Amino acid sequence: MRSKTNRDKSKLDKLKLEDIDLDNYPINELENLIAEAKKSIKRQQRRQVREVRKQIEQLAGGVGMTAAEVISYNRRKPFDRPAGQPKYRNPEPPHQTWTGHGKRPQWFIDAEENYSREEMEIKD
Repeated sequence: MRSKTNRDKSKLDKLKLEDIDLDNYPINELENLIAEAKKSIKRQQRRQVREVRKQIEQLAGGVGMTAAEVISYNRRKPFDRPAGQPKYRNPEPPHQTWTGHGKRPQWFIDAEENYSREEMEIKD
């Protein structure tokens, strides 16, 4: 399609899709129209993305950060404590341990039928 002049643009502004009888257009012109519309959509999307990026960069700069820093920022501190030391050991098999914190593991619940907590406690 040819490039639009200001006069063509003003005609398009007044034109409504309902006013166009697309059934009377040849297929190749409709395909060209679709291709031009897709190009226009891409241009508008790129323009909008540039504007959003600009706004994000301005907001991030307002707090002394880059946009990438804001996006990757984690509100919670990373878990830097070592895992708790095991407090209880399964008598059968002894490789299973539990720190005594959080939900009791199934092996601990099952072992309580035959052993007391004191018997399963790891003594240093």
